[in-house]
Amino acid sequence: MIDIKDSKVALSALPETGAKQIESVIQGLDAENEALRKSDPAKEIEILESELRTLKHKKVLGTQYADIEKYIRKIKQILAQFHLVLHLIQY
Repeated sequence: MIDIKDSKVALSALPETGAKQIESVIQGLDAENEALRKSDPAKEIEILESELRTLKHKKVLGTQYADIEKYIRKIKQILAQFHLVLHLIQY
């Protein structure tokens, strides 16, 4: 049996526990939780659905852009010819 009553033992400092970092995470999660409680899920869903709809429309438009551009050029040519005919008829 060892008697340590009279022995002096040097203790090194305990490592930091990370309590400050943990407290910071807890505070952040509490704030996020509070924000979620105050939010309107139905409104959030409506906003996200609107954004999704816009993105889908952009995707479709992107695939049809060349055809739309060609159609507009054709309409411009037809209108130019129509204006020329009207101009000729007036004289």
